Amino acid sequence: LELSSRGLGFVRPSRIVYNTLINAWSRSQEANAAENAEQVFQWMESQHKAGDEPIRPDEVSLCGVLNAWANSALNGGALRAQQIMDHTVSLALEERGFEHTIVSWNILIKAWGRSRAIDSVQRAEKILIHLEQQYREGKSKIRPDI
Repeated sequence: LELSSRGLGFVRPSRIVYNTLINAWSRSQEANAAENAEQVFQWMESQHKAGDEPIRPDEVSLCGVLNAWANSALNGGALRAQQIMDHTVSLALEERGFEHTIVSWNILIKAWGRSRAIDSVQRAEKILIHLEQQYREGKSKIRPDI
């Protein structure tokens, strides 16, 4: 990231490279893996906001960082995944650049399912009920598959 932001090097990394990096962090057992995945995701967002369209995060980027937090052994991982999802939902589609799919929602439900928070089951169920209602009412094309 550092070399690319300084314009050093011969080949400019693509979104695929950054998504691969996020995915690697999501599978890592290191204590700070989720934070590192999120750092890459946030860097991609900042680069896109600065006008670098090819680096714009996509659904793969989002799923990777959500999965990193879902797999994190740290307390609060599910809450952080929820905050990231809420952030992307709050963005207009043009700004976000991608449609959410059931995959990202399933990862969020998984994060709550693994959480030790007192209300984790209720939070997971609330997401599922919301998705079912939005689909049934025709407000969303995302059909729950859990």
